[in-house]
Amino acid sequence: ISGKARSGKSTLMNLIYRDPRTFQFLRRWASTRPLTIAQFFFWNSGSILQRSLEGLKRSLLHQILTEQPALVSIVMNKVFGAYINSFPIIGLRIQQLTLAFRIVVEDFSKAACLCLFIDGLDEYGRDDSDDLDMMVIVRLVRELALIPNVKACVSSRPKHAIQTTLAGFPSLRLQDLTFLNIQQFVQSSLYEGALLRNSDGQEHELQELVREIVQKSDGVFLWASLVVKSPVCQRIIQVIQSISFLNEKVTELPSELGGLYHQMLGRIKLIDRQRASEIFQILRASQAQLVDRMSDEISEPVFTIIGLHYALQYPQEAAIHASIQILAPEEELRAISNTSNMIRSLTAGFLNNHANDQIYSVWEMSRVE
Repeated sequence: ISGKARSGKSTLMNLIYRDPRTFQFLRRWASTRPLTIAQFFFWNSGSILQRSLEGLKRSLLHQILTEQPALVSIVMNKVFGAYINSFPIIGLRIQQLTLAFRIVVEDFSKAACLCLFIDGLDEYGRDDSDDLDMMVIVRLVRELALIPNVKACVSSRPKHAIQTTLAGFPSLRLQDLTFLNIQQFVQSSLYEGALLRNSDGQEHELQELVREIVQKSDGVFLWASLVVKSPVCQRIIQVIQSISFLNEKVTELPSELGGLYHQMLGRIKLIDRQRASEIFQILRASQAQLVDRMSDEISEPVFTIIGLHYALQYPQEAAIHASIQILAPEEELRAISNTSNMIRSLTAGFLNNHANDQIYSVWEMSRVE
């Protein structure tokens, strides 16, 4: 499975791994033979074990041996031989780990079936890893996939080394899978902005605009969401109502999220950047644990517009020692209105207030949608 950053590869891998239908299909493939399913999600921002070959092998070994405990004695005897009872075994060196992994996979697959889900091949190693480093993990995946009775489902960004080495295996491009969904999202978002309802005589230009946004998103829902809901786009829709002018603006946008983020942040005026930074940092601190990366579940936001109002207005000590009193309804409405306007004018479209006085970042909004 290939796709650009934040296109939903890990979400899809997690869904496939956990969906009961996956087990049903694998069970049918294995027939009467024992079946073990194991997974590993590389994470470049995590610990060394979360982004290394050692971590991958340790994790998969642990899962397979937990499911098939009879293999433990076989592996230990082959790895340590006559020395197994002569000294305490504290840990496996990388050579022993590699040998143990090979023994488990090859021996187990002779009479049983094994399916491995490995997410984020491109997140293997260091941030500056090149194609030569990448080849280590890709070759391992290829070797595993060629072993009888072993299946592997992997995901990655479209790196040259990965695509070349795994050419010929079944593959799926996420942008092909999500094209129609993003197209529907863009069309409905533009309709909400009244652009479609005022597009008489501009049908061709409208089709070109939708096609340009969808193609440039390249399978990344977040990119499309940022564009159609950006302050610039909304201003053109509501005030100018020119499809051709909006299409020109979309054409000028960077196709990568990093470039788009940089351009959006660049629109924040210098005089407003300190306040904008305070807002971003307050929200980030309040929602640091909202989304669990492995389960990919959406949690309800815990921060509200009125909460941001007080966080910005009162220093920590003043807030702790302030008297507790009922806030008058008109004061609450005024605070919500002022803070909502501040969010819209200072955060360049990165934050949005939603129903029930709640604040979402664009990342959470794209996941909800």
